[in-house]
Amino acid sequence: MERPCVDPEFVNEDKATLPYSLTATEVADAIQSVYDYWYEVNEWHIENGYGRFHEQFRANNAIGGFVSDRITRALVDPNDGLELNPADDGYPDIHYTRGDRTWPDDFPEKAKDEAVPGVEVKASRDGTITAHHNVEGWVLGIHYNINARGRTPDDVVPISILSVRIASMNEDDWEEQPSGEDSNRTNTTTLPTEALHEMRKNPVYQTRDGIPQSRDGDWNTLYKRIHGLFDSEYRKENPTLFPNQDGSNVCDGCGRFFKNDRGVSSHQTRAGCSD
Repeated sequence: MERPCVDPEFVNEDKATLPYSLTATEVADAIQSVYDYWYEVNEWHIENGYGRFHEQFRANNAIGGFVSDRITRALVDPNDGLELNPADDGYPDIHYTRGDRTWPDDFPEKAKDEAVPGVEVKASRDGTITAHHNVEGWVLGIHYNINARGRTPDDVVPISILSVRIASMNEDDWEEQPSGEDSNRTNTTTLPTEALHEMRKNPVYQTRDGIPQSRDGDWNTLYKRIHGLFDSEYRKENPTLFPNQDGSNVCDGCGRFFKNDRGVSSHQTRAGCSD
């Protein structure tokens, strides 16, 4: 299979907002480290008759956990201001060690509601964000895809990271998902569409296949315009979506432009947006 590679065109280097000492380049490097690891292990599995690497996992959420852990470690390793959570099941996955706030030495024994600076990392195949608690603080979401399931074509990469997005969440941004009386599944919480929207507006890395789709047409337009701010080829292929190169005439509230390339306005001023 082909070795997957990060495309620099899909790195939102200048526009993405990241917390603490993280950069979009570090995120891109972390993705490439996952690609390199997955490719090498996948090739070994195929050559030795074990099938594709992903087939060794019993459940999709196990794959997501593996991907998020690899990304987490790759972000922490080169960054002096970040450390892994010392508790395996604790959160956030990454904690920030600079500034006035530091990680308590005995955090695993401390109450969960104590505010700890850091980043929770989640990965899923469908782009949803699920946790076992209402994370307060920064959440980094990874949307990945396992390619060509059950086949080993030479012209397909084994795994693709479609997007990496990040936003700060509050406890009330989450929705509870009870497991039910007869279910063995533990209770979980998920980010609803409105909360995911905040993440979708801040892609750090995003392929064209990773551009989100929403039932809200204005949101979809906004997502495409945001993507076009760092993917120059996409912008050239969709000129009517991006009237200004710097996006200065696009409303931050609703994503509509003040004037398109033909001089027609969606609304006259930012104050004209209902948001």
